[in-house]
Parts: sequence; C-alpha cells; structure tokens
Amino acid sequence: MPNLGNSFRKYQFHLLLLGIGLVWISVFDHLLQLHLQTYISHDALSYQQSAENLYVYHRGHNYRPMLMAALTGIPYLFGGGNASVYLFSYGLNWVCWLGSILVLFEILRFFLKPKFAFVFTLASIFLVGINALVFELCTEIIYLFLILSAVYFLFKYQRTEVFKYLAFALSLLVLSMLIKPGSKFLAILLTVYFVKQLVFNYGSRFAWLLYGSYFLVLVQCAGVKYQFGNFTLGYIDAVTYYDYLGAKAESLRTNQTFETVWKQRADYIYSLPNPEQKVIASRDFTDQLQYNTAHFFRAYFYNLGENASTGSVKIAILENLQGKVNHGTIKTLGYTISEWQNRLLSIVGFLLSVLLLLRFKSTEKPLLVTAFFVIYIMLLSGISCNEGDRFHIVTFPFVLMLISQWSSRKIKGIRID
Repeated sequence: MPNLGNSFRKYQFHLLLLGIGLVWISVFDHLLQLHLQTYISHDALSYQQSAENLYVYHRGHNYRPMLMAALTGIPYLFGGGNASVYLFSYGLNWVCWLGSILVLFEILRFFLKPKFAFVFTLASIFLVGINALVFELCTEIIYLFLILSAVYFLFKYQRTEVFKYLAFALSLLVLSMLIKPGSKFLAILLTVYFVKQLVFNYGSRFAWLLYGSYFLVLVQCAGVKYQFGNFTLGYIDAVTYYDYLGAKAESLRTNQTFETVWKQRADYIYSLPNPEQKVIASRDFTDQLQYNTAHFFRAYFYNLGENASTGSVKIAILENLQGKVNHGTIKTLGYTISEWQNRLLSIVGFLLSVLLLLRFKSTEKPLLVTAFFVIYIMLLSGISCNEGDRFHIVTFPFVLMLISQWSSRKIKGIRID
C-alpha cells in the first residue's frame, strides 16, 4: 500500500489530467452530439479510401500517405468494414489526444514547477477546435501527438546530450511526413541542422530508427512513382494550391466569386492524370507570381487572416440529430469559443515565436524548434482557405508552451530553479 500511495503522489497530476480530459470530452460530445453525426467530409472519405487501398487492394493512394492509412485501416485486418474505420479513428484520436495532454505536461515540467505545469496543461484540454476533431477521421490529432513527442525528446536531448533522444525526435519528425506531407520541410531542415551529431553517431543502434523512418519515406515516394508516375510523397500539395490559393488569386483577378472559380479549377485538375496535375499546378504558380502578383499575394494574406480568425468548421456543420431545444445555442457558443481561441492563440503564438527566433542565441533549441514550427504552420496555411481553424489548431498546445515559458521568466515562483 505505501508503494501504491507513492505512485499516486508521483502521478497525481497525470491522473487528474486524464480524468478531467475524459470527463470533458464526454460532456463535449454529449452537448454537441458529435459521435452521432453522419456527415462524412471529403478529406475523411479520402483517408478511409487510402486505408482501404492499403489493406484491401494492397496499393497506395495518390493523395494520402501510407502511415496514416496503416494506422486508421487496422480494422480491415480483422474483417471490419468501412464504417469500422471511422469508429476506430475516433478511438485512435482519443488515445492520441490524451497522450498529447500528458506529453505537454511533461514538456512544461522541464521549466515549470509541477502545479503550474498542470495549470497550463489543463488549459489545453479545453481547446474546443481540437476537441471537435477528436470525432473526425483526420490527421490533426495524430500529427499533434507526434510533433509534441518529438519536441519532448528534443528537450530530453538538450538536457542529457544522450543521442537516443535526438534519434527519437528526428525519427518522429520524419514519420510525421507520412501523416501530413507538409511536414517534410520541417523534418529535412532539422535533420540537416543536427547532421553533425548524426555523423558522429552514425553507427549507433538508435540511428537505425532514423534510417528506418527515411526508408519508409523512400518506400512511399517509390510507391507513388511506380503507381502514379512521380517520385513524391503524393499530389495533395499540387491540388490544394491550385484549388485554393490559385483559385483565390484568379477570382480576384477576374472579379468572380471564389466558389465559381474553385469549381471550375477543381473540375479541371481532377480530370487530369496525377503527373499532369503537378505540372499544371507548378505552371499556374509561376504564372500567378509573374502576371498576377498583386492579387496572388493579396489572396495569400487573405487566407492567412481567415485561417487565424475563423472557428471550427466541424462545429459549424453539426446537426441536431436528437432534436434538443438548446442545441443551436450550444453550437453557436462552441463555434464562437473556437473562433476566439483561434484569434487569441494565433496572434500571441505568432508574436512570441518571432520574439524567440529573434533571440535565438539565448533560446533553448527545443523552444526554437517550437517557435519555428508555429510560424511554419501559420505561413503554410496560406495555401488553403475555407478550413476554419483546422490549420492552426495543431499549433495551439505549442503556443501554450511558449506562453508558459514566457510566464516563467516574468512571474516569480513558478519556474524551476
């Protein structure tokens, strides 16, 4: 019994965070009827199809990478159907969301006293944009868990200089490319940044984790080359640019509605073979920069502003399937909260990230990576629009991390001496 008591005291904050998280997400689900929703988004459908391709038809997908498919498609191994993939993904999101909470707490403990790390982590539980996507077949929750875990291992490496932690961190960053291909520049840049340590430890057994991660990326690219024609992670970046940023710039130039231009361009590019999609998107990007420069950058900054100021699309489209009288009020309140959380955390996150990057000589490397990640995701979001807070929500726990680190320098008594 004494051992049990010691264990409880040691993990009391972890258990409290898990308990509060489970209660909150259950209440949130009950209020908004999230698990009852029947609408399947286009993105969710494509993730399900990629999982089906991998497990049932033993082939790749032209837009979605294999690790996401491998994780969400596990029910196919046990005879499950398409519906089971959606249900399984919700469970997987629950696990990754709860895991993210615990990892964030462990990160904050590197520079905050436990009770203050608990308070800042507690705030992350009530980020409603993230809460809503727990009930969606999407990459955001899994990706968030991977990147938070990578940053945790970077902190461990910073403090111990033990190579295995760096290998864990870089391997997770590389694997994140197979969840969200847009992560490739972040993963490659950090690999290059730590190349000296990698060369020095090239024979370590932990280095093979990184080699294996890059090998999986190679398999993904080779598979896309074999099946569709290009050595690339996929074609989602090309069509996303063409259908959103490119369409927005074109609509401004021609004075047409975005929806009109979007439909025309989407119908056109999806009618083409995948290699041609890449060529057309690349050519359009060059033409827009050369001949439609003002409208192109206007569209880009418009998208940045929209992604930093709108609320959860998932909440906005919820239906009142149980016929509850107060559903509309709760839905509006949830959306409004998500909207203001996005605005506040986007502004604060951008400012704190810029400040840390400007003070790079006196800033810990893991915090520099965090600041760079926040800026990277925000700037990358400019290629798309009409997604609400979806692009920015993966930065929110990191912004809380930056706020807590800033607070630890300004408020006496909360920082670990």
